[in-house]
Amino acid sequence: MKAIIMAGGEGTRLRPLTCDKSKPMVPVRNMPVMEHIINLLKSHGIYDIAVTLQYLPDSIINYFKDGKDFGVNLTYFTEHTPLGTAGSVKNAESFLDGDFLVISGDALCDVNLKDAINFHYEKKADATIVLKSVPVPLEYGVVVTDNEGRIEGFIEKPQWSEAFSDTVNTGIYILNPKVLTLFGKNEKYDFAKDLFPRLLKEGYRLYGYVTNGYWCDIGDLNVYRHCHYDVLDKKLSIQPQGLMIAPDVYADQGAIIEEGAILKGPSYIGKNTHIQKGAVIDSYTTIGDNCFIAQNASIKRSVIWNNVTIGQNAQIRGSVICDKVTIKANSSIFEQSVIGCGTEIGQDVIIKPSIKIWPYKKVEDKSIVSSNLIWGTKHTNTIFGYRGIEGEINVDITPEFASRLGCAVGTVFSDKNVAVASDGSPCAIMLKNALISGLLSSGVRVSDMGEQTLPITRSGIRFYSLDYGVHVAIQKVGDTDRVFIDILDRFGANVDYETERKIESIFMREEFTRARGENIHEIEDNYEYKLYYLKEVINSTHSRDFGFNFLVQTSSDWGQRLISSAAADLKCNVKIIKTPIDFSDIPRVGAFAKEVAQKYDFGAIFDPSCEKMILVDDTGRIIADDLYISLISLITMRSYKGAVIVLEITAPKTIDILAQKYGAALKRTKASPLEVMSALHSVESKELRDQFLYRYDAVSALIKIMDFLKKNNLKLSQLVDEIPEFHLSKGEVDCSFDAKGKVIRKIIDEYRGKKIDLTEGVRIENEKGWVLILPDNKRPVCRVISEGVTEEYAKELTDIFLTKVKDIADKEKDEKE
Repeated sequence: MKAIIMAGGEGTRLRPLTCDKSKPMVPVRNMPVMEHIINLLKSHGIYDIAVTLQYLPDSIINYFKDGKDFGVNLTYFTEHTPLGTAGSVKNAESFLDGDFLVISGDALCDVNLKDAINFHYEKKADATIVLKSVPVPLEYGVVVTDNEGRIEGFIEKPQWSEAFSDTVNTGIYILNPKVLTLFGKNEKYDFAKDLFPRLLKEGYRLYGYVTNGYWCDIGDLNVYRHCHYDVLDKKLSIQPQGLMIAPDVYADQGAIIEEGAILKGPSYIGKNTHIQKGAVIDSYTTIGDNCFIAQNASIKRSVIWNNVTIGQNAQIRGSVICDKVTIKANSSIFEQSVIGCGTEIGQDVIIKPSIKIWPYKKVEDKSIVSSNLIWGTKHTNTIFGYRGIEGEINVDITPEFASRLGCAVGTVFSDKNVAVASDGSPCAIMLKNALISGLLSSGVRVSDMGEQTLPITRSGIRFYSLDYGVHVAIQKVGDTDRVFIDILDRFGANVDYETERKIESIFMREEFTRARGENIHEIEDNYEYKLYYLKEVINSTHSRDFGFNFLVQTSSDWGQRLISSAAADLKCNVKIIKTPIDFSDIPRVGAFAKEVAQKYDFGAIFDPSCEKMILVDDTGRIIADDLYISLISLITMRSYKGAVIVLEITAPKTIDILAQKYGAALKRTKASPLEVMSALHSVESKELRDQFLYRYDAVSALIKIMDFLKKNNLKLSQLVDEIPEFHLSKGEVDCSFDAKGKVIRKIIDEYRGKKIDLTEGVRIENEKGWVLILPDNKRPVCRVISEGVTEEYAKELTDIFLTKVKDIADKEKDEKE
């Protein structure tokens, strides 16, 4: 069998390691990753190998040449424009004469290829994908198979709620050449995104072989360091080079270890490296060839490339030091830092944790480096949360952070018009101005909408037909001031996950677009829209004489002004309580409801952003969460014949009953604000726009509900009485991120053949109700939500599955320990 090594990877997430070499040439244990792959192929009797190239191809060709020195025959195929993974293999089609193996040149692995090939032939497969079970599958392509190994589906980079399997695509394939005839030469085509879904759809024999061997996709710098630890721990069959000179310490030929040097295993020292007395080479350290480690220097859990000089008393901790770096005396480089090739670090320098320095820089003596030189790094795994960006003021989110975020947003939204606004608090204004600076530096046009609520910003983006928006608000959470930054699309909805990931990627790498001075635009002021926002809402009502007497509680100055003005225009009496109240403060919400029942037609509690509200009807009944969603769904059904109602998968089935009564259609989405928002502006529709306002604009929602009540001569309690009773039960249980994939897979396997829905998580239905097991995307927990014919049955169903999830998660934890 012949093999094709895909070696065109640029490795942007590995920079600065890949600034001057392609990703397959990055060394692991002093040997390019691709050389390890060639050795693996050779060990399984595969000697005829084609190599597909694109980025810095000469660095690979000049090293491996025709392959004779490595015991194989190499043929190269270079693509001059990106063709995708499948397109690059198609480019080497002339090399093939039968079934062949495809393997990535930039993943470290120790897979039994013979077993995979035998599996392929036994199944008479057209294509076999080698799969690997991993604890956290979110950054990979998940592959779902049946009990025979036949592939049933693919999920690309899922969220936890979509991780229906923990087996992922390793990028190792065994293929029949006929699959390459499905697309044309020089056509951009990808295996995971294009070819394999097509094979599945068209009924080809597509199988997944699950390997127990070692596999590591060297996707980022943390993984790169950890794969070295795995090599030192002998988790894969890379034979130690040189001689063992101390327990689990290997030194290659020509290494000089002076008496008095301290060596701790596991560690490795390359050829002709000189370590002076008093130097400490601590555990999990890999040192390359021709290095010099001076007296009393200390290195721990680090990867040192070739020709590196480390001065006296220098400290290296958990870092990567590239070729030809000089680190002078008494300098310290701390965890997760990376020093690019040819860089000179002066004396008494401190490189703080998580710093990346691009190649050929000079750091002066006594410097303290606390920010990246030229290019950025990854300080956290993500900046986006459940919806938008949240953090503590001047701790998590600083002006510097906001400026970088503006640069990242501007880079992604190049040549667009971006609205920027804040809630008017001094901290929010400070961060807004920093954001504007970053946006302008990337060349976008900025529309400054001043100070207002988030719903007004959403509305203003639509009114002015702007492309995007950013809103900054400060809210008190407990005893701390928290920053909330929402990135908005042209509909005023929060941007989708794909856009968030693009912004995140640019932010982490700091690969910002920088506009020339003459291309920096003036800021356009659009402060006046807030004056028209309320008029636009009131102009849409059927009457200007409501006559309601109602109570509102809000801590927002904007909420107070808007409701007071609206009440005057619509001839209502309103009392406003100006103290904050948390929606979860049950006693205070109950006291508010009691006051409403005694004196008012209804009441409303606004959150600080004026997005959400709790309603209370004239009987004191609290209308929140699922009951509120049921209420606005009912109003929409009665307002629009044949309405489409957007609902989370967690919404109660009582809304289905209402939909049957009014001839409405239901569109269920995943239980996330971004998914709901996306569905609400998927088409231009007044009924969907109303639902958006009901959910994300409390002032507009309250006015629209009053308008409906007035038009139909109803009390709020009469409308709520029309909603059938429902019983929901909710709970959550601790579940580590490592265990989530197994939890979902085990439950799917147990209930295979039953009525299950995999829209998000696993939803299991029977004649008495349903239960949804939903892994949380941000926290190490699984949520369980049930609906039953009685309150007792719903709670029983929740408790059963909370226990089931806990048992699976605990077993996974015990097996790891």
